[in-house]
Amino acid sequence: MTMNVNLMMRLLPQVLFAVLLVVISIGITFTSFAEEIPLNFNSPEYHANDGYWQIEKPGNYYLAFEGDTFYTNTYSAIRIYCDDVTLDGRGKTITGSGPPSEDKGPNRCGVQVTWAYLGSDNVHIKNLKVEKKYHGILFESIYNGTLENCTTTGNNQGITLWKAEDTTLKGNMANYNQNGIVLDGYQCVNINNTIINNTANNNTLAGIILHLENAYNTISNNTANRNDHGISLADSSHDNILSGNTTSENPIGINIKESYRNVIKGNTITQNQDRGIWLYDATNNTIYDNYFSNSVENVGFDGACTGNQWNIAKTAGTNIVGGPYLGGNFWATPDGYGFSQTTPDSDGDGICDSAYTFSGNVDQFPLHAYTVPITAPTVTTSSVSAITCDAASSGGNVTSSGGASVTARGVCWSDTANPTTSNSKTTNGSGTGSFASAITDLTANTTYYVRAYATNSAGTSYGNEVSFKTLTTPTVTTTAVTAITQTSATSGGNVTSDGGDTVTARGVCWSTTDNPTTSNSKTINGTGTGAFQSTITGLNLGAAYHVRAYATNSAGTGYGADLPFATQPFEGIVYVSLNDQTCGDHCPCYTTIQAAIDAPYDAHTIKVAEGTYPEAFTLNESRVIIVEGGWNASFTSQTPNTTKIKSPTVQTGAMTFRNLIMAP
Repeated sequence: MTMNVNLMMRLLPQVLFAVLLVVISIGITFTSFAEEIPLNFNSPEYHANDGYWQIEKPGNYYLAFEGDTFYTNTYSAIRIYCDDVTLDGRGKTITGSGPPSEDKGPNRCGVQVTWAYLGSDNVHIKNLKVEKKYHGILFESIYNGTLENCTTTGNNQGITLWKAEDTTLKGNMANYNQNGIVLDGYQCVNINNTIINNTANNNTLAGIILHLENAYNTISNNTANRNDHGISLADSSHDNILSGNTTSENPIGINIKESYRNVIKGNTITQNQDRGIWLYDATNNTIYDNYFSNSVENVGFDGACTGNQWNIAKTAGTNIVGGPYLGGNFWATPDGYGFSQTTPDSDGDGICDSAYTFSGNVDQFPLHAYTVPITAPTVTTSSVSAITCDAASSGGNVTSSGGASVTARGVCWSDTANPTTSNSKTTNGSGTGSFASAITDLTANTTYYVRAYATNSAGTSYGNEVSFKTLTTPTVTTTAVTAITQTSATSGGNVTSDGGDTVTARGVCWSTTDNPTTSNSKTINGTGTGAFQSTITGLNLGAAYHVRAYATNSAGTGYGADLPFATQPFEGIVYVSLNDQTCGDHCPCYTTIQAAIDAPYDAHTIKVAEGTYPEAFTLNESRVIIVEGGWNASFTSQTPNTTKIKSPTVQTGAMTFRNLIMAP
């Protein structure tokens, strides 16, 4: 009991200091640090005497020193001693005179993230290059951290995690170090970390190594080539997942030493000089769906390797060589005589007909080389739109290539069902995806059938059939001409069919020649189908005309029958009115007596409406004209002496005047 009390008393200052740091961190967590903070030689974080930056406050930092490279042999060039920090290297390089032989002293770290034994939370580093240090980048006691797009070269350990949890290394390059990426479990545990899409090539020892106590980490889609060991799980690493990695041209592709309950799946382990995978006192690991093809041997064993499983139960799913089932591994050799390459697969399920036994181990479901069956593509037909009398738009969507390149696609059409590429067609590129097609050279008022098509090496497939009918001009009849006068008439028409699209204009058109069009005189009498009436005006008296009804839609204009008619003839009477240019709808109509005398008609009577006509008019041709005054505006009755005119000049011919007053 006394020893425990003494121990507590000795630890009390450290505990109080830790509590103080927690309180400080809580206080500053609420500080906004959206603004970026430059790190240069004038920054308060820079310690000029020893040549390093020390970050002790949350914030978004970036390297801003002049030039691309900072040379220092200090213990740690950048030290991050707090939570909630983002450091953007902006592509700059931290370097020194060379890595030390021991993990201490000058040039220990390019970047060190640590906060005593409390750990740092939410620290993110990106776009930084570090070289010639013991640890290029060291995460100590880190939680929820990320390291992304960084490069470490010429270090003893390129990237190191120690006591890391829920931390991600993504898209980094750790090449030409002694060890590329290290999860160091010395006196700690690295747990639930993700190492993904990194490159660790040409390192003297391991590309990626999990050393000592490392558990529940995911090592995925990394490349580890030309190292001594590509990826190594060593000394009590357990319950980790290695998936989708590539290890090639190493003496050992993957090393599992004194480690257990790890899952090794979906990795490509090829061209390694000694062993593809080496198990040394490794137990109860599950190794399946990997591609092995190595020079000496795919698997090597040392020590007591028990309980390791080389397959899972046969399960539906795409395996590493494209087969339809997961099970064991693909066992190949560079010369083409590996077990998976030579053992039959009678039922074509992508699993060899027999189990693979090696060094007392058994893969019950070794994978077989599998060729995905090629079928014709899958394609759907788009709806038809933009239909006119001679064209339309359609297209399709190639939703599956069928396992081979789609070399042609488009639509085909015919006026009979189930068109093929032997009929009219478009060609709209290649590959999968949506495409649009223009259908042309169609006949108006015709039903067509269209299907999308797609072609690959297996043949041509067709989409669903869609039918459509091209447009035509509207159908319209011409109404008989009635109410014919000297200058007007009444007609109309009846639109009996819109031709497949909205009738936007209708009416009648007329001319003195047959088959008039809308380029001639016309009326506009609404839209749509049905009957309509038209008034034809502005005609010449005693003239022959032709009239046709018309109707217009997007396909064009249709016409009814051509109906001839003639206006009423001239009856020898012309009309004069000062104030009404229509003379009460009498024709011909003039506003002066002289104009009536000079009109191109052989008039024998001029009827003049009431009013005073101050003009001086002359007759100078051999005609006899009667001038009648006193007519009302409609020329239906007379009132004597209500029309006043000047005395005319009659040089030739004769004039008689009635019901008017003649002034000198």
